Amino acid sequence: MTPGEVLIWIVAAVVCGFIGHAIGKPKGRESTGAWLGALLGVIGIIIIALMGRDREAEIREAQRQLEIQAEAARRAGYAYPMPGALAV
Repeated sequence: MTPGEVLIWIVAAVVCGFIGHAIGKPKGRESTGAWLGALLGVIGIIIIALMGRDREAEIREAQRQLEIQAEAARRAGYAYPMPGALAV
């Protein structure tokens, strides 16, 4: 393998790693996405795209939605419990 071919493979692995990281970030799986993308290429990107969110990412999203709803209710003049008041 020539040095040019090796460089192309390295660049492709880095690009796939960045794509995997970007796809995995909203799912709470940034590092998994980066590694799968870099090591497996397109197949790794497909795998991370099909993976679900991790539990912590789901909780963060639910808390964010609750804060949005509370702010919207507050601006509309309705009484709405504070996000911290609903402890799980």
